[in-house]
Amino acid sequence: MIKEPKRALAPKGAVKKQSMRTVLRSPLVWGALILVLLLSFAAPMVQPILPPYVVELLPDKTNATAVIGWLFFGISAAGAIASVFAGRVIGRIGLQRVLLISAIGVAMFLIPMGFVNSVIALAVLAIVMSLFGGFLTTSAVTLLPTVVTAAALSSMFGLYQSVQALSAQLGPAVGGIIAANISYEAAFFIAAATLIFLGLPMFYIFKRIAAVHKVVEEPHPHQIEKSVDSQTPSTGR
Repeated sequence: MIKEPKRALAPKGAVKKQSMRTVLRSPLVWGALILVLLLSFAAPMVQPILPPYVVELLPDKTNATAVIGWLFFGISAAGAIASVFAGRVIGRIGLQRVLLISAIGVAMFLIPMGFVNSVIALAVLAIVMSLFGGFLTTSAVTLLPTVVTAAALSSMFGLYQSVQALSAQLGPAVGGIIAANISYEAAFFIAAATLIFLGLPMFYIFKRIAAVHKVVEEPHPHQIEKSVDSQTPSTGR
C-alpha cells in the first residue's frame, strides 16, 4: 500500500488561480489580445459579402451555388496550407517579421477585391489573401506563449479563443452593415484600412509594451510548498 500524505503539498486550485491572476495583471497579455483582435478583425468583415458579390459578378441566370462553394473551398485550403508552412517560415525569419508581413499582405489583397470585374480575379485575390491570413493566424497564436509563463498557458489560450470568437462574429456583422448601407467596395476598403491604421500601429505599441514590461513569473512549486508549510500549524508530536 502507498502511504497517502496527510495534507496536500499545495492548496487546491492554487496554480489555476495564480495563473489567471498572472494573465489578467500583465500588460503584455492585454497588448497581445488587443493586437490579435485588431489583426484578425479584417478578414471576417468580407465573409458575408462574398456570396452576393459573386452573384453580382456572374452573368444573369447563372447558378452561383457551385462557384461560391469552390471559392470558399479555395480560401479554406489556402489558409490551411499556409498554416502548415508558417512554423518553418517563422523559425527562419522571425515571428515579428512574419506577423508584420502577413498583416500587410492581407490588407494589400483586400483592397483590389472590391474593384474586380470577374469571379476568377476575385477568387485569385481571395485565395492569396487567405494565404497571408493563414500565416497571420499562426503567428498570432505563436505569440501567446511568449507573454505568459507555462502555468498560465491554459488561461491565455482561453482568452485567445474568446477574442477569436468575438472577431469572427463582430467582423461579419460590421462588414454586412457597411456593404448594405454603402457598397461592396467600401466594405473591402474599410476592412483593409482597419488592418493598416489600427492593427499595424497596435503592433508597434505592443513592441513598446514588450520592451518595458516583463512576463510576470509564477512562484516555483517549492516556493508554494514552503509557503503552505509556514502556514500549517505544527502537530507537536
